[in-house]
Amino acid sequence: MQSTAPTLSSSYSVITELVRTQKLALSFVFGPPRGGTTAAERWLFESFAFDANVNQPGLLARDETGSRERVEATWSTVLRKYMEVFDPKAAGKTIRIIVKETSNVVLPNSELELWQKVCQCILLVYRNPVLQVESRIGCILNRISANATSSLGVPPTIDPRTFTITGSPLVDPSTNFDHIDESKDESLWEQHYSWMKQKRDYTSLSTGFVKYATLHPLFEEPAVQKEGLELFRKRHPGSGVSDADVEGCVGKKLEDIVGLPDFFHSAFCEWRFGWTEFAEQVSCLKKNLGKPGFCQNIGLVDMSDLQADPEFFKKALAPILYMSTKMEVDHVVSEMGSVAGFSVDDQSSCSDSPTINSRKTSKESKDESIPTFDVTSKGTEWDTWFLSSCDWDKMGKTADIRPPTKNVVASSKFPPFILSEIHYGMMKFVELKGMVFGLNVRIPLDGLLRFKGVDIVQDYVNEVVNYKKSGARDEDLVRVQANENNFGFLSLVKQACLSNGHVIPIVESEGEGKGEKRDLDTFLK
Repeated sequence: MQSTAPTLSSSYSVITELVRTQKLALSFVFGPPRGGTTAAERWLFESFAFDANVNQPGLLARDETGSRERVEATWSTVLRKYMEVFDPKAAGKTIRIIVKETSNVVLPNSELELWQKVCQCILLVYRNPVLQVESRIGCILNRISANATSSLGVPPTIDPRTFTITGSPLVDPSTNFDHIDESKDESLWEQHYSWMKQKRDYTSLSTGFVKYATLHPLFEEPAVQKEGLELFRKRHPGSGVSDADVEGCVGKKLEDIVGLPDFFHSAFCEWRFGWTEFAEQVSCLKKNLGKPGFCQNIGLVDMSDLQADPEFFKKALAPILYMSTKMEVDHVVSEMGSVAGFSVDDQSSCSDSPTINSRKTSKESKDESIPTFDVTSKGTEWDTWFLSSCDWDKMGKTADIRPPTKNVVASSKFPPFILSEIHYGMMKFVELKGMVFGLNVRIPLDGLLRFKGVDIVQDYVNEVVNYKKSGARDEDLVRVQANENNFGFLSLVKQACLSNGHVIPIVESEGEGKGEKRDLDTFLK
């Protein structure tokens, strides 16, 4: 796909000049939604003492008039934050701001390049797609409870047993609804939604979910509609979607979206999960490596690995977060874990970087001069659509990166149309884990072993990509335990690993024949 020439704005021009004159240094964090980007942003903000943060400047409320210029609206938010922080008494100081977006908000071929031209550092944060997609389902459906879509015909009072969107049921009518009690004060929808989350069973979702997922302010913006549909055609070359089909959808408002052809709903339901555009964004970043005027200082961070060993990541990321020159950093994997060719256990290896002093949060200190992490209100409508439904307010309460505790559910707990998205995400996830691109941070084996068995998919991918490939001994590896609850996703991981050229290790079985070491395919038989 050819890159669309980015449309510059007056705010972006000002930002460019501030960066050129070293008055501003931007670090950009982005990745698939519900993949840990906000938690990583908060942790980086506190750990590396940024002066301010900007959370999702490109995630905008509805533009009822259709007159808003998307690029200007995004960059004016960044510029306003700079002006808030700027202190005339410290005019010679470089203000360091960390900006966070999700992959579904940054258009790969018309907006990402703008960030790559002005940012000192770009961090791609991603997560095991099984957990990420499960969390994303909840974020999408939360908007029903938040009353965000009532004006579009989907209020919190819907009856999940009968509700349809243009004839497509949101919930499969054949579902056993014994858990719904009409005598309760809780709405019928909330009862079913709570049941799904508690059971971690999403098989009751039906084709109406695909249509509901497209009810989002982003998808009535013409630039998003056009680029999203072009990426859909690229991912599905046999879709039969023509140029005329695309043009027929561009400019439609949210009220008209549910009546659009099925390909539109499929395209933007995929977009909501973030992997289609994230894959394209990685490709766009790689395309500009080595080109003058583009940030070469790029890092890849697996959120689950960060959770397992945050202190390792603090040392590992210091070189690129503080690097003054833009250069590509090659990462060399070893059993102990390494970054840029040196062992991070060697404290002297970071001697060229400033000392890392994690500051206290604003809640821990009464010093009003300490910058405060900002995920605050952006207006009533914006809050209804985004803040309340995604629990962003919780991100302002702690910078702790806590050890992973959540395992994946069985593949049988998802409907086919969501499983296909997990499959696609898994292919890209494994590709990212093994990618020689920028600074690909991988935790030491010891960090992984501390949490083995928590997330079976994470264990298996790390074993295949990080350690088996690097020559680690079998006895040093995490021994993946295969059982009936996880074999579906382990089989999916194996497909993704083989497609990316990785050697597949053996697994151990549980239950009958416990401890028997067999190839995964043999176990599945």
